[in-house]
Amino acid sequence: MNSTWIQLNTEVRKLENEIELQLENYSKFSESYMQSSYLIENNYNDGYSNNDEDISNSLAIEINESLMNLSRIIKEMSKILSEGTHNHSLSENNSLILQLQNHRQKLQDYTTDFRQQKKKITNARNHADLLITVRNDINSFKEDGNNKSDILLRERSSLNSAGRSGESFIEAGEEVRSNLIKQNKVLNQSISSKFRDISGTFGSVDSIMNAIKRKKNRDCIILSLFISILITFLFWWWITS
Repeated sequence: MNSTWIQLNTEVRKLENEIELQLENYSKFSESYMQSSYLIENNYNDGYSNNDEDISNSLAIEINESLMNLSRIIKEMSKILSEGTHNHSLSENNSLILQLQNHRQKLQDYTTDFRQQKKKITNARNHADLLITVRNDINSFKEDGNNKSDILLRERSSLNSAGRSGESFIEAGEEVRSNLIKQNKVLNQSISSKFRDISGTFGSVDSIMNAIKRKKNRDCIILSLFISILITFLFWWWITS
């Protein structure tokens, strides 16, 4: 067994101890991270802090670099073993092969453990992000619903107010129309009575009466058109307001 092998073997054991410690810390952090996910799920927390993300990334980078260094050293040991097999006895070669296999197995176990812990953290983060997104969407929907309800109430109040105003205008128009009709009847009765009294005196009364009737008919038409236009305008204003 040459000095290079012994040196590499020493480095491997030291690196394996470091990786085991790193994986232990990473596992503890993973449990803490899962606990934070539980708090987020049950509305006790609003999300992961930037410090949690920094710690997670830092631990993952350190472990990944250590695994890469371990893999590199094991490859160097494998190369030394393959090149110097003829320089060692059979029992010594078997011992070196067993050492190398043991280191490879540990590397595989470390890598598997690291990937599992990293997957747990990633799944917990994605789950928490999804919950936060859904929660924010629900809150936004509730706020939009309240705003829409307020808008509908204001529109309904405005329509009711416009309806009441329209009814008031229509009632006022009907009252004006009724007063005009009454005044027209009184005026017609007065004129008719006076002309009947003097109809026997003047021969041109008939022509005057006809002219007055035509004027009365024209006034009625104008009054009717005015009332129709007023009602149409009030109805259009009520619909568009």
